[in-house]
Amino acid sequence: MKIVKKILRKIPLVQKEITRLKGPYIEDYLRYLIKKDNQVIIDVGANTGRTIDSMCTLFKEPKIFAFEPTKELYNDLLLKYQYKENIKIFNKALGEICGKTEFFKSDYSPTNSILKPDLSLYEKYDKSGKLYYTFRDSLQSNVVDIITFQKWYEENLNGNFIDIFKTDTQGYDYNVIVGIGNVLQNIFLIITEFHFLNFYINSKPFYKIIEYLYDNNFILYSIVDIHKVENLQFLECNALFVNKSYL
Repeated sequence: MKIVKKILRKIPLVQKEITRLKGPYIEDYLRYLIKKDNQVIIDVGANTGRTIDSMCTLFKEPKIFAFEPTKELYNDLLLKYQYKENIKIFNKALGEICGKTEFFKSDYSPTNSILKPDLSLYEKYDKSGKLYYTFRDSLQSNVVDIITFQKWYEENLNGNFIDIFKTDTQGYDYNVIVGIGNVLQNIFLIITEFHFLNFYINSKPFYKIIEYLYDNNFILYSIVDIHKVENLQFLECNALFVNKSYL
């Protein structure tokens, strides 16, 4: 069925109707906004490489720097992209501090985070119970390396322009963005996740990200991938911010 859907999406009339009903995908915005070659892309919270694969499909040989603090996933990514010279993987978390930090992981890796999940909220909103029981039965923590993006940038990319900065860190995205520091002026697009409920303890509310980026010359360009409860209450989405200096 997934193969059939992919084929249908490539048919212009079908793609146009999907866009009309569901709205554009993130890839549609990136295709529209980024016209240059030799893109530089930062992927924070690479997980299994979904964003990496998407960017490699969308662009020709982009330079991708991906961060994944979960050791097992990091090793899988190294193996997966071992012959791709344009893709570099780092076994670090990004945030607003440098050093070591506690990191929570479970059997469902997309929910791994520096922040601990709020089991009471997952019990209430996870109707299937899948995530709640996964957290309850398999949640554990370990210590990982953490660095600010500004420090990493100064050591690895100093002076380079960044076309896309994507962060998906399960409630820790505000901290990641603050850690970019003055490198924000060298970034065109930021893609981040919004949680409309605090599914992770001590996570910053989504509007703090908006305030911070607006104070640093970015505007909220669009939101996509909106998830709701029974198609009514907002739960989460992805947000696309653009640096006004490059519009």
